[in-house]
Amino acid sequence: MNLSSSLIVVFSFVTMVSVAQKKRKIDTTYAYQTTVMKSVAILQTQSIQKDKFYLNSRSNALVKGGKNRVLLPVNIPNNTKEWYYVFSASRDEEQITNTLKTFNLAGELSSFIEKKSSLQQSVSSLNAPPGANICDIYVVDESNALLFKDKDDFAYDLSSSRENYKSGIVTVKKKSRNAVFLALNNPDNLYGIHIAIEIIAIVEDIAFKKETIRIPVITYSN
Repeated sequence: MNLSSSLIVVFSFVTMVSVAQKKRKIDTTYAYQTTVMKSVAILQTQSIQKDKFYLNSRSNALVKGGKNRVLLPVNIPNNTKEWYYVFSASRDEEQITNTLKTFNLAGELSSFIEKKSSLQQSVSSLNAPPGANICDIYVVDESNALLFKDKDDFAYDLSSSRENYKSGIVTVKKKSRNAVFLALNNPDNLYGIHIAIEIIAIVEDIAFKKETIRIPVITYSN
């Protein structure tokens, strides 16, 4: 038998085996159950700070030594996906005290997470708390926080900062491994203001849960 004939025989054999395999019936039987551990990402709210502050007017800060600027360090937890702050400003201390008692951003965010709602859309649907007088709030890093404190020119995160706002709910999506601060400023020359603020982080944790699966057994029959 020459080489050409041998190749034809081999090809014919392979073709016959392939056709035979296609004709075989495949049966899948789930033979037994077993338990495995599956990792699941869980979002949780974590309260960072809830407090009120008083800022002097610019004139008092200059003449009487009071402060019209305050820096709040934001201790962002590990695995933070994003964080939020809600604030209100007023010359009336009693109004700010009462407004602070109504702040419940952590509870509202937890409710959105439990319902698996879009946080961005849900937060945008919330009404800002009442406010009567304007303030400035900037999100800054450590180096710019020092410039802010010394009343020098500084840079800040434009999307998550607010100028001349009486109140608001702000999302901070920018992530940083470095120190982050909220820089609060009273722009008024004559009147001091009280500010209420709450800071909340959305943290992603990894949990493990048991899951029952079935192990399939595959058999072939002609």
